Amino acid sequence: MIRTRLQAAIKGAACIRLSERMPPAVIALGSLLLVGLVALLDYQTGEDLSLVLFYLVPIGIAAWYGTRWIGFLVATIAGIAWVTNELIGLPHDNALILYWNSTLRVMLFLILAYLLSSLRQQLLEVSLQACTDSLTGLFNRRYLYERIRGEMQRARRYNHPLT
Repeated sequence: MIRTRLQAAIKGAACIRLSERMPPAVIALGSLLLVGLVALLDYQTGEDLSLVLFYLVPIGIAAWYGTRWIGFLVATIAGIAWVTNELIGLPHDNALILYWNSTLRVMLFLILAYLLSSLRQQLLEVSLQACTDSLTGLFNRRYLYERIRGEMQRARRYNHPLT
């Protein structure tokens, strides 16, 4: 059981390394396009159907794969898009309630972006600690086994000998 958890953590760390190759601008642009798509769907469905969970997807992508500030930017724009759709869709009796609800929605999105980016940072630190010696900072046996496993898979895939 511990071994499967370790293997899952190593696979998760490999996914994070793959996402780090993508430029933050691409992540930001893709997330903003997703927010626009969700806002358009939200406008089309009207006030009868809540799409709050769909707004969380681009925020999560931006906060996890991008930087914290990209997550904050996408969260703010998603909150503004949600509020704009609400302003267009419904007449409101009390403007104070509208501002209160809008502020809470944007704050919820910002908190989510902060928590996801912090969680990712902690995961990166833990995966680095798992692969390095704390005293010397050199790679340890776990990292060596991970690299050997990857090289063995590559040798099998391309049918090359491994020595």
